[in-house]
Amino acid sequence: MQQPGQIQCRIAPARSRFLSTLLLFASAFAAAVCATSSVQAQTYTVLYTFQGETDGAYPEGELVFDKLGNLYGTTAQGGAVSQGGAVFKLDPSGNETVVHDFGPVAGDGADPMGKIARVGGNTYGTTNGGGELGGTVCNFNQCGTVYEISGGREKVLYTFNGSGQYSGPVGGLISDDAGNLYGVSPQSDSGCQGQGKDCGIVFKVSQGQVTTIFTFGEPPDGSAPRSALVIDRAGNLYGTTGQGGTLGWGTVFELSPNSDGTWSEQILYSFRGLSNGGDGAIPNALAIDFNGNLYGTTQWGGHSLKTNICGEGCGVVFKLKHNANGTWSERVIHKFGLTADDGQSPGGALLFDKYGHFYGVTSAGGTTAKGIVYRMDASGTETILHTFTGGSDGGTPAAGLTLDAAGNLYGTAGTGGLSSSGGFGTVFKITQ
Repeated sequence: MQQPGQIQCRIAPARSRFLSTLLLFASAFAAAVCATSSVQAQTYTVLYTFQGETDGAYPEGELVFDKLGNLYGTTAQGGAVSQGGAVFKLDPSGNETVVHDFGPVAGDGADPMGKIARVGGNTYGTTNGGGELGGTVCNFNQCGTVYEISGGREKVLYTFNGSGQYSGPVGGLISDDAGNLYGVSPQSDSGCQGQGKDCGIVFKVSQGQVTTIFTFGEPPDGSAPRSALVIDRAGNLYGTTGQGGTLGWGTVFELSPNSDGTWSEQILYSFRGLSNGGDGAIPNALAIDFNGNLYGTTQWGGHSLKTNICGEGCGVVFKLKHNANGTWSERVIHKFGLTADDGQSPGGALLFDKYGHFYGVTSAGGTTAKGIVYRMDASGTETILHTFTGGSDGGTPAAGLTLDAAGNLYGTAGTGGLSSSGGFGTVFKITQ
């Protein structure tokens, strides 16, 4: 087993393997819009380094705790049999166990992505590919599944009828108080004819059954949802779409349950894009604060300066304020990449602590171009907690963070780690 190794360092931002063709160079840029500070007192510890073929490779989903303090997560590739990815468990001592190896049985899912959910001691998640439809086994880049792991055994609950690159669900699952699960798929089972867009669906998992509760339409509706949903205390669902809206750069939407079992959608905001006001393009997952306001990030956009690092913006943090009259107001509180040590291309979900601060990662940017972990307050003032080197500490984090009761942060780096077989990613802890 990989033994935990402690690394203390202060460096700067990185990049996701999915964006590697878009962001190739990080260079200094002197102008600062929001104050950025770096801290010295954080302790960054590598809890586990993935070896690749045997234990998984390229972790990209958020981690979740069980009642015993074990961490669960997924890797998009690797595994002992077919390299279709794995569900893993990491105990408090840093010992890793593969809970499920995807792909050894025909019709199993492949390429697990997004957040897993634990309900009643069982584990639920989604895969971007694999499955079986009408007796035909889907390839790794087709279909996609919802799965359940109970008593150490995995069962495919549903296979999506998709054939594109983003056919299956990719954002993972969330649960409500009743144990129902919700997720998104960027492509609807019937396809979408609107301007060549994928449209997509929101689905519900209840008592092992998967049903579609909403199908996205043509613009000005959003399309191609790819990030996990969030749920409020009233049972309303909130999410983002990577395309669609009035200008095609994505939306924030709300789904509210009706008494007859249907759901009603409200578009809360449509993004203006790379050069149309600087509010960002292609939003990621959301977070809700104590007052019901929404916070999120966009992968790109934020300003239209042609000379900056990212061309037209490295992404933003935005706030959607819930007004007393029921409307929503959007405000950009941070623009990434305007200083040499800041992150670029934020990804994953934001995470709030009890003090109202929130945490996130970027997959690119900074002095080493391998990503950062940051903390931010409601005004947008950023503190860099760790900058990845791409070496033994990992690099290119793509998933959101997890917080324990003591305020320590846990996450995954999608690459790096310098294992004996190469850099297949790490699980890390930041003690504050």
